[in-house]
Amino acid sequence: MRRFVAGMLAVLMLAAVGCSGRSSSGSQEMVIRMNIGTNPPSLDPRVTTGLPESHVEIALFEGLMRLDEKGNAIPGAAERYEVNDDATVFTFYLRDGLKWSNGDPLTAEDFVWTWKSVP
Repeated sequence: MRRFVAGMLAVLMLAAVGCSGRSSSGSQEMVIRMNIGTNPPSLDPRVTTGLPESHVEIALFEGLMRLDEKGNAIPGAAERYEVNDDATVFTFYLRDGLKWSNGDPLTAEDFVWTWKSVP
């Protein structure tokens, strides 16, 4: 029993250290570390099919819609959407202020281009 308690205490201490907000250099940088098992051949969601790359893509990209904790589709980059009566036209309204990582504005044309460029 003592070994079990000592082992659990060691695990908890390591977890607490791993959750600190500071890196070893003392900065407040935000870092995501993921063990995906292999190097993905691509991080382009239009062409990838494997599970390792999908984990990274989910962390990197937000689509028009995303899944909530129950697996239901909810707006992501879209603020809201409308569907016509026969469900053949979906109109998405983007959230204000969306930007690429370089600061350029993210536009509806970017989403259109992505869909049209899928092989």
